[in-house]
Amino acid sequence: MVLLAMRKHLKKLSLVLWIVIAAFVGTIFLVWGAGNRGVRGGARSVIASVNGEEITPREYQSTMRRYVDYYRSIYKDRLTPEMLKNLNLRSRVMQGLIRRHLLLQEADRLGIAVSDAEVRSVIEKTPVFQDENGKFSPERYMRLLSMQRLSPEVYENSVRLSQKLTKLEDLIRATVRVTDDEVKAKYIKENEKVQCDYVEFSAREFGKDLKPSNAALKKLYESQKEKYKSPRYVKVEYVLFDPKDYRSQVHLTEDDLRTYYDDHEDEYTQKEQVHARHILIKVPEGASSKVEQAAKKKAEALLARARAGEDFAKLAKENSEGPSASSGGDLGFFGRGQMVKPFEDAAFALKVGEISDLVRTKFGYHIIKVEGRKKAEVKKFDEVKKDIQAKLTDDKALALAKKAADNLHDQLGKSNDLDKLAKAKGLHVVTTDFFDRSSEIKGIGRSFQFTTAALGLSKGAVSPVIRGRNRYFLMKLLDEKPSMVLPFDQAKEKVKRDWIRREGAKIAQKKATEFAQKVKDRAAFQKTAKAWGLTVKETNLFTRDGYVRGIGQSDEFVKKAFEAKVGDVVGPINLRNRYVVFTVVVHTQFNPAEFAAKKPELVQKMRSEKEDKALAAWIDGLKDKADIYVDPTFLKTQ
Repeated sequence: MVLLAMRKHLKKLSLVLWIVIAAFVGTIFLVWGAGNRGVRGGARSVIASVNGEEITPREYQSTMRRYVDYYRSIYKDRLTPEMLKNLNLRSRVMQGLIRRHLLLQEADRLGIAVSDAEVRSVIEKTPVFQDENGKFSPERYMRLLSMQRLSPEVYENSVRLSQKLTKLEDLIRATVRVTDDEVKAKYIKENEKVQCDYVEFSAREFGKDLKPSNAALKKLYESQKEKYKSPRYVKVEYVLFDPKDYRSQVHLTEDDLRTYYDDHEDEYTQKEQVHARHILIKVPEGASSKVEQAAKKKAEALLARARAGEDFAKLAKENSEGPSASSGGDLGFFGRGQMVKPFEDAAFALKVGEISDLVRTKFGYHIIKVEGRKKAEVKKFDEVKKDIQAKLTDDKALALAKKAADNLHDQLGKSNDLDKLAKAKGLHVVTTDFFDRSSEIKGIGRSFQFTTAALGLSKGAVSPVIRGRNRYFLMKLLDEKPSMVLPFDQAKEKVKRDWIRREGAKIAQKKATEFAQKVKDRAAFQKTAKAWGLTVKETNLFTRDGYVRGIGQSDEFVKKAFEAKVGDVVGPINLRNRYVVFTVVVHTQFNPAEFAAKKPELVQKMRSEKEDKALAAWIDGLKDKADIYVDPTFLKTQ
């Protein structure tokens, strides 16, 4: 065998690297699928084909399993069958396999090959297969593959196919070019910023003292009667399947608990943590170089004092501008991924008692002191045994509740006599009062799943099994009160609110227009606003795609703000029941020096985005030309 030398001296390895190897191997199978191309097997040997090359149930199920394992590693206990269904995994797995076969066929057509030496090189450079000295370990390699129930042959073949596809992708990506004009336009879009002062004219404010006549309200009512409908009300009978009623049927052995522990070791792994304090000197977003330097100088002075031996907690309490200042800058213990990257890297690089250099993040300058560390460790089985037992009992009780609900539903058949069958089985049937989408339901409370299912039924129909919050329902619609246009007297209050909102908006627009016509520059803006008793508010410094504080989502506002010059007065802009008039306070200009510094990173980012789009378009082209068949019954029966 080609890579036999890698698999000598087989030894036992610990499970410490389980998570890492699962992620690594899972990724290969997640992207490219598993199994051999065109393998036949099973009663239904072909579920799909790509240009005559078969996709078998075995290949599909293996890839599906990897997808599920991948999502389970992310969501853990929160992953439910409903979530998997919503992820549309069946279709995604099939489309992924079709794409994989198409690409491998194209790689073969182009004569792309991967040598044994290239496969060996990839495996030897994979960090999870290396020892503490960074050298490839055959023992670790064999052990980790065994943990994934993979033979070396299968894994090495997956590496070979993955490398072949990487080479093919590289050919396509190499055709992409990014021009200087594109880079500059992208930079301007992402970095050009505007800040505005604005006043607003609210429909609510101008409408609050309006007194509509009855005739005016009737006129509005008649013009839009369909808007004043009552909700649809329904009445159901239902059976609740609560897991707590099935807990006594759950019987767990010591082996059950230990198997779960072994299979979910990542859940009981305490990752490395550090305990740190910090002093933060803030630097506002978009600050001038003068402000930046002043903040840095202040931080440097505090760093010198901290390193000279002053009490760090006291320094933080008196000088830090962060939310933890009151507790002496104490952040407690935290793991990787909880802080911004520069802060995290600095904190984890320090020894206990050490103080960092200045660390620049998007918040400003930090001085960090590490006060404690916790090593990564796996909790022992006996420590978590009770937790595992409680969790498995809950899971199995929920599964039994689901099974009981499914059985009752299946036995109903076409009779739809839920009450009779349920009572014959000793189950409690509850009949509700009439309710709508917003009602609190007898015995249930408020439940989106329950009301949605009920309102989706026709009279006399029985629902499928419905999952609520850790419980299941089966229901039958007994009666309904259809939605209908309310008489004027019943709709009057809502009509009145609509009339006031509409007329208030008209006045607000008129006043905003008068204000905009009166002021011509920023000085007049401030003076007139004060004279009119208006509050001048300010936005943040925002980009074309950024969030605008106080304004929300408004393409028109952003477009006009970037078209305007500093001091221009613009408006009114309609922002749904309020009108705003604004003046531009800051409009940053193109900075050639900053652009030159950021250009390499931006070019790389843009090239990557364009390469991904080019690759996707190329794959779509292959699919359009390919002869692809998918058994229409297969996905439906999975």
